[in-house]
Amino acid sequence: MSKVTQLDARRYILSKKPFNGSNIHAGWHETFWTDGEDKVYTVFSYGWYPIFLYSTIADQWFCTDNGYSPTTKKQMSRIFPHGDLSVTTIPHDMIVDLDHHGYNAVIHNRLQGTSYG
Repeated sequence: MSKVTQLDARRYILSKKPFNGSNIHAGWHETFWTDGEDKVYTVFSYGWYPIFLYSTIADQWFCTDNGYSPTTKKQMSRIFPHGDLSVTTIPHDMIVDLDHHGYNAVIHNRLQGTSYG
């Protein structure tokens, strides 16, 4: 996987390429409940905090509404794909669910009355 600076990370994100950087990384994985039907490209801050996510089923980008810390907020402002892509801002617990369970599970949960954020 490529080692990149935060300033170069934007280019990798726009191309949906895996990378490692300083306190930031991104990559593809299958979500837990979808048996391969939904793959997500997730950008993490500090190795565990998802800040951006692309879902193949939704064919859509998502961004968390919570920057967690001043450092994460700074990372987000440096690498945010704003202007280049259509990005939907969602509650952080929803982006965590998207990362773990996939788009269809989140839609199902919403229809069952789950409240995010």
